[in-house]
Amino acid sequence: MIYPAVARGWAVAFLVVGLAFWLLPEQLAGFLTALARALGLGGAITGNIADSGLWYVLAISLMFTLTALAWTSGNNPEVTAYFRLLLVAKGASIVGFSYLGYLTGHTVWLLGVLSDGSVALTLWLAHKLDERLPATALGMVPGFDRVYGGQ
Repeated sequence: MIYPAVARGWAVAFLVVGLAFWLLPEQLAGFLTALARALGLGGAITGNIADSGLWYVLAISLMFTLTALAWTSGNNPEVTAYFRLLLVAKGASIVGFSYLGYLTGHTVWLLGVLSDGSVALTLWLAHKLDERLPATALGMVPGFDRVYGGQ
């Protein structure tokens, strides 16, 4: 199965980014702004905790919740509610970043749309691919167990 590895991979990514939000907010904001500019996007992302304390705490909370949810989803792929909740969170984030772009007129927020869209797409594709592949003795591609006798 592909989905468990993809979900757990995103859990690790959420943990790393969550730690960066928590420990290095200004540096992370500077990195994201530089990345956005390299991609030709306008505007800036700020990481000033004093100006955005509420949003700072909510972002950290979300990242660690996503970490736990993605890890749990990867360990329990048969519980599709976890998968759906991940898609809800990423969908809400995509809508939020799109709205920020609309309100501010800054294209820098497309970086969030693209990154969270990529997360949602890879989770969805991995989940769909696993649904279409018949289960085998080793959880591998169809026919693998016939070639190796299921061992």
